[in-house]
Amino acid sequence: MNKLLLISLQKYGGGAIDALEISEALIKNKFFHYIVISKQNEMVDKFNNNEYRIVFKIETFKSSIISFLINTFLKLKFVSLIKIIINIKPNYIFFTHRHPWQVFVLILKPFLRFRIIYSCHDNPFDPKELENKINLYIDKLLTKKSDILVVYSNFMKNDIERFIKKETILVPLGPYSQLGSFQKENFNTDKLVLGFWGRILPYKGVEILLKAFEYLKKDRLNLDLYILGKGEINEREKKLIEELDVKFINKWLSYEEIFEYIKKIDLMILPYTKATQSALISFCLAIHMPLIVSDAGGLKEFIDDGNTGFIFKSNDYNDLVQKIKIIYENKNLLKIFSENMKNYKSKFDWSQNIVKLIEVL
Repeated sequence: MNKLLLISLQKYGGGAIDALEISEALIKNKFFHYIVISKQNEMVDKFNNNEYRIVFKIETFKSSIISFLINTFLKLKFVSLIKIIINIKPNYIFFTHRHPWQVFVLILKPFLRFRIIYSCHDNPFDPKELENKINLYIDKLLTKKSDILVVYSNFMKNDIERFIKKETILVPLGPYSQLGSFQKENFNTDKLVLGFWGRILPYKGVEILLKAFEYLKKDRLNLDLYILGKGEINEREKKLIEELDVKFINKWLSYEEIFEYIKKIDLMILPYTKATQSALISFCLAIHMPLIVSDAGGLKEFIDDGNTGFIFKSNDYNDLVQKIKIIYENKNLLKIFSENMKNYKSKFDWSQNIVKLIEVL
């Protein structure tokens, strides 16, 4: 059997959980593999050795340029990664996420003759946000130098093929079942509590959500809104947040913290103006949290419109208002959507969809 080495040096968020879900899916399919993760990975305790997985945990660096420079070029910590690769001599190396140290791995490729699989989460040739130029360069380089691309939505598959022709495997982004056993079962009856969670960036459409919330409040509907996540807001957004008494928690939240807020929230909103797929949908599928998402990019691929949530027209806050009103006027839909998710999410089961990758390996 070909030797597979996963390299996932991301520490937080989707980067940490995606690698765990992929690795666990390989284990369920009894496919032996090695994986290298950062010791700072927030899911580190869940990565354990067993008959189908050997885990290597290495020191990486903190999220700052100074830490990167010191640990990379003075302390040479990336050498531990190189040693692991030389010792294993894998046939395939799977980069589950972009990381600067993967550039050093590319140097080994002609000598060890492994093939590279790269998870292309976003299109580096047409980025949806203003990216750090170095990160964007690394993303483009890894995309070009890989032998196989893994993508997580049909939209992403079609989008990347506009710029580069490679063997591409679609593995739809699955529910984050490894986060725990919490299930969303209780919903408010006297009011409707809306939620937004994630990095706050222009393409996430926070202002569209705030405009919709403003119109709903003018109709004197009993609503609350939580905006959870780290990022910058503009002056218009700041004004609306203050005027509408929005609960704005502007910081990076651990999964333990987010679950405390999730208990209060009835309906998660994704008002994105651009998208490929979303880790937030994977989170909501796992816990059966009802959703309203825009039709941007690949988001609509993960929602059964009218059965697990609603889809609204991107950039159209009036359409978003109407979708929220439907649920407000029939709050029993929340339980129906949540219940329907229990069966619907099996369509995106990691262990089922990872078979497409295993067949190639």
